[in-house]
Amino acid sequence: MIRHCTAILACAALLVPAGALAQRTYDLSDAVVGKTPWRSTYYRVGATTGDAQRQFEERADRSRPVVVHSHGCSGVVGTDLQLAEFYKELGFHVVLLQFHTRGDASSSCPSGMPSSTGHAESGNPHRIKARRIELEHQIAWLEDLGFKSIVATGHSEGGKVVQGLKRKVDGVILHAMDCKERSLWDPHPDNRYLALYSTRDPWITGNGSYPTRACGHLFNRSQVRDVRSTVTSHDPLADPAWRDEIRQFLGGVQR
Repeated sequence: MIRHCTAILACAALLVPAGALAQRTYDLSDAVVGKTPWRSTYYRVGATTGDAQRQFEERADRSRPVVVHSHGCSGVVGTDLQLAEFYKELGFHVVLLQFHTRGDASSSCPSGMPSSTGHAESGNPHRIKARRIELEHQIAWLEDLGFKSIVATGHSEGGKVVQGLKRKVDGVILHAMDCKERSLWDPHPDNRYLALYSTRDPWITGNGSYPTRACGHLFNRSQVRDVRSTVTSHDPLADPAWRDEIRQFLGGVQR
């Protein structure tokens, strides 16, 4: 049973209004992006602790599917670990990307609180692109190891990252993130999407300053399922109904 994250407000990232985007740039060189798998943490089905890259490469069952997860603006926090346990219970290995362990990245929401004006860096297109490229590199690395079924998930700012995923995967899940920023939404056309978010989430509504926006209108409607709630939380599994939605969405993924 997933326990509620008591520090949920530190777990998140948020929409930034148009025109308020910071323009900080990030290193996209092979020297940095190529280290993504070595900076990630790996959680194998049946293991009680996380693995480093080499342990996972040596021990992971290649017949299992893998969830690759992108964290929110504060980095990997309690709710990301809870998600890892949830997906492991469903039969998936889980990879937690660690964007903030590179030298040029840090929290994009240092206040740790939702804001009516948003957090500029969490919507910086340079940041989102760098994170997407690292996600795609991680997926390619897993495919090279022989993993056949891969699902991409993202919480909050991580939900922005997966919106533009160019690589084909078996499913994409947005946790606590809607689709306001059209520029981010340019995915592989065959990817299936499940968007789970609340219209009363203080992080993605700026404490009620602006509404959420559905994802289906930006893509092939048959490939996207929007599941909206009214919970007043940014927890990625805040609404109990979302767990069943995820199970159904992943029902056809081999495991």
